[in-house]
Amino acid sequence: MVFQKVSKCYLPLLAVLALDAIVLITVVALRNAHPPGHDELNALETGLRMLGSRGNPETFIHGSFFYDLMALLHGVTYLIAGLTSHGWSVSDYLGTYLEYRETFLLAGRVVVLGFAFLLIGVVYRLAHVLYGERAGLLAIIILSFGPLLPLTGTALKEDLPASAFAVSSVLVLCDSAIRVRPSVRWGLAGVLCGAGVATKYTIVLLTILPVVLAFGLGILTNWRLVIAYATCTMATFLLFEPYLVLDFTRAQESFWTITGVHFASGTLRPVASLYIQSYFPLGLGILLALVTVVAAARIVLYEGDVRLKAIVVSCIVTAAVLMSSTSGMLRYVITLGPLISVFVAGEVMRWNARWFSNGFAVVAVAILLTWPANLIAVKLIALLARPDTRVVAQEWIEAHVPTGSRVLLEGTISGEPSYAPAIVPSAQWFQARQDHARMAGTSGRLLEAAAVRAATSSRPRYDILNTAVEGVSALEKVDYVVLSDYHALPMEFCRDVRRGDPHIERELSSRATAIHLLEKDFVQVFSIEPVPDLRFDWFDTPDFLRLWEASFSNYEKWMVGPVITVYRRAVTA
Repeated sequence: MVFQKVSKCYLPLLAVLALDAIVLITVVALRNAHPPGHDELNALETGLRMLGSRGNPETFIHGSFFYDLMALLHGVTYLIAGLTSHGWSVSDYLGTYLEYRETFLLAGRVVVLGFAFLLIGVVYRLAHVLYGERAGLLAIIILSFGPLLPLTGTALKEDLPASAFAVSSVLVLCDSAIRVRPSVRWGLAGVLCGAGVATKYTIVLLTILPVVLAFGLGILTNWRLVIAYATCTMATFLLFEPYLVLDFTRAQESFWTITGVHFASGTLRPVASLYIQSYFPLGLGILLALVTVVAAARIVLYEGDVRLKAIVVSCIVTAAVLMSSTSGMLRYVITLGPLISVFVAGEVMRWNARWFSNGFAVVAVAILLTWPANLIAVKLIALLARPDTRVVAQEWIEAHVPTGSRVLLEGTISGEPSYAPAIVPSAQWFQARQDHARMAGTSGRLLEAAAVRAATSSRPRYDILNTAVEGVSALEKVDYVVLSDYHALPMEFCRDVRRGDPHIERELSSRATAIHLLEKDFVQVFSIEPVPDLRFDWFDTPDFLRLWEASFSNYEKWMVGPVITVYRRAVTA
């Protein structure tokens, strides 16, 4: 009798959750074997800067709540270390951070992993509320085993946490089992939505959902609910984004800057075709992408449940805005993926209700529906298991390039070799960077700690110049040049997307000049290419999109690192 009361989906649900945990933990472990990308380093070190300076201009563009979490991670670690170590100082902590940066990256990724499991639970409950228990199981299978969740749920980036907050807000509005007063329900939904917007600004697009829901339920006559939602959303947002009020002028400038980058007119063109041709089919799988369109159309035209209409309308509005932008990434689809998995699962259940007599039937249908996305995810994980080109190139350089050589690195962000081999700079390099930091009005304490650590390293040290700082003229001063395709490939992408942009044209011209000088004065001594990108017979990814994603190795992980080539100055007779 006891076992008869157990849900028919209980065992399949446990199996799916266990497999989820295995996949996500495996991907986190594989990621930690690779050098971090710029975005992940930026998250950790912005948290450090925020802890020291109570704010950072970058938070105006990205939303600060995720960086607040990284600052909290650093703060708690510092306090615990201070309690267990006598005479602990900030310099000691920074040195420890650099020594164990991979451990800090792992800790940050585990934080994101926690949000991933939260999102899985919320999606299950939301689908259960709207369609039933088996739809909940199908929804988390759809969400979990394509590339979106492993891609965004294991990397130190704000996209998935923001999505988790947004979908939690939707659940609070839709779940009648949450027995609280309506004003409390809408206020709590506003708090969660505000946290999502403070994590990533594009979550504000999903605020169309409560508006549609309010109209559909006819509750706009009760202004207290609308006011409670709006007030709590704004209050929570400003709680994590006080910089917008404290420095409104700079915040406004940042807003117009980011708007100009993503929604400019003139030479820039929308990326709608990329979402339709690539991002949605890659993120959802081609079959699921097609089913999504059919399911959304049925709900908009014929569905009587206002909650479902609100979800689909908000997804359509969000997708339209994303596709009208002039820049895009596959990871942006995670804003839509959880809600899509909910209504697609429910609609598939309705179409084939007689097939779903138990949870294992749900799993079987889910496999048939999502196998293209599953295939992409498997290949993605297989790529992560391969060695990164930056690590291989670093080992070759340290074995073959004499210590003290002058090396020009390409593939950098603000002078940091995030997409180049992580060779150890000389003392002169650190001194120049510290002088630059002081002139910019920053403390440079992390640089000081890095210099101390490098001074005690047994690895070879090099006098490094960066293309991001010195430019092409540095070719005349160096013995070796290390090229990464980080710059080349995005520039090719930008040439296609931003035709006529003078800045992009100058970048391309400068690189063409550099390549000409290299061919004249240098000889190639080493080159390594990553494994081939993911291509499919039934689906052709545009070359510039493929290259753009490839260059963002370790995040949009279609290749294991960039193409890296090493040149040595030719010896003249």
